[in-house]
Amino acid sequence: MNNKKSNETTLKALQIPLNLLIIQARQGNEAAAETFCQWATPIVRQFGTIPYFVKNLDRSEIQSLLNLTLTEFLMEYPEIPSEEEMRNGFQNLAKHDNKVDYIVTHCLPTNLQYVVKKGTYHADAITHCLEAVIQGVEFKHWYCGHYHYNIDASDIVTIVFSRILKLGDNIAEAETMMGVPKYLKGDAVLIQLGEEILLGKITQVMPYGTLRKHDAPYYDIELYDKSRDEPVVTIKETQIIEKSLADF
Repeated sequence: MNNKKSNETTLKALQIPLNLLIIQARQGNEAAAETFCQWATPIVRQFGTIPYFVKNLDRSEIQSLLNLTLTEFLMEYPEIPSEEEMRNGFQNLAKHDNKVDYIVTHCLPTNLQYVVKKGTYHADAITHCLEAVIQGVEFKHWYCGHYHYNIDASDIVTIVFSRILKLGDNIAEAETMMGVPKYLKGDAVLIQLGEEILLGKITQVMPYGTLRKHDAPYYDIELYDKSRDEPVVTIKETQIIEKSLADF
């Protein structure tokens, strides 16, 4: 496809509500799927510039990863399933004695979502369905996205945003990656400072370290205890114990 035709197709795509385009693609409309991919590819391609990918993957592997990302997005785009689809899911779980190894979903079950988002996200049919799953299914670990967090919501439930994890791993145990920090600006975190465990808020993220130290991501942390001589400290990612759900 030449650039002119590609640009015209992209412009037409922008005139179609994105939700409708995705739903049509999921229903098997090949033209809608092609149009969506043309619209989204320049955006998704930016992920291929992440140093970790460039260092560890060749160009064909990166392109395959981008293609997979687009395909999974189309397949997993949040759309409320019908009662029949939910019932079928529970029937399939029952066939396996309600035991699975891993669960991967878009969002959290209702109760965990309420805790993590402090009631700011509304429950819906999907979160209620997932609540029934987490209450009635035996599993090793649960992963979800949606909230733009890297956080362990519990010992066996992990929210993933910018991390690459092995199945079974959680955020606390994930390896440090240069250029891909675990935590975000504004996150409240528990940190290890000497022999003390302190609460603070991330005010700056340095994905590639400081001017003098380049061995890991570093963070500026504003400490909750304002009486300290140093209200702001710079620490290495490994000094962060976990993201805290406490208000700061």
